[in-house]
Amino acid sequence: MITYNETVIVDEGVHKQWLSWVKTEYIPMVIKTGFFNSFKILNVLDSPNEGVTYCLQFFTDSREKYNEYNVHHF
Repeated sequence: MITYNETVIVDEGVHKQWLSWVKTEYIPMVIKTGFFNSFKILNVLDSPNEGVTYCLQFFTDSREKYNEYNVHHF
């Protein structure tokens, strides 16, 4: 299994709106590509950064699928 991780620091004033957008638009768009099987949204506690830190993790079966995603979606 391969985990693709995106770490995002969001301003505290907009993090609820951002999280709603991620759940309703961004994650479904990434999953719809067909390269990932599942995902997790993690909130990083005690982050040294200002704002709210989230990790978005997307899981795939192979490095080839991950590489293919990078070729077509970056």
